[in-house]
Amino acid sequence: MLNQITIEGYLVRSWEYKGRRYMRLANHRPELEGVVSDYFTVQVDPSLPFDPIRLKPGRLLSVTGRLTGRDILEPLGRIVAKSGLTVELPAEISAKMIVRPTVEILALQVALLDDPHRKARKRKRKEAPNPALPVLTPLDAGADLAAVVST
Repeated sequence: MLNQITIEGYLVRSWEYKGRRYMRLANHRPELEGVVSDYFTVQVDPSLPFDPIRLKPGRLLSVTGRLTGRDILEPLGRIVAKSGLTVELPAEISAKMIVRPTVEILALQVALLDDPHRKARKRKRKEAPNPALPVLTPLDAGADLAAVVST
């Protein structure tokens, strides 16, 4: 069966877990109210000579690969804590292990892309005018400083 995906996204963060390299990307899609981001996890194929940990967040990447699924075994307390809810769970419920299915992209190719917005921001910074320095007039020895300073 066909299982192939190509997607672009901005690097949000990257990490290594059990010898595997992962990254979280944000894909921006325009909506009526502005831009909405969809976040997805990418596992970098071990054979790729690409290390996302060396990249700064915000870089635009193109990923080609395939979808994979796996189960994450996690305590219920950690799931609730990550959700942002302020709920106190009893210890026996908090320690209960939950199987959480997830879908990831297994990256078979990763390419750094030029982000036109990033270039525009850099160009703006370079083109920012430098403030003009005041013109200095030489002083004669013994001159009255009060007369030189304009009020």
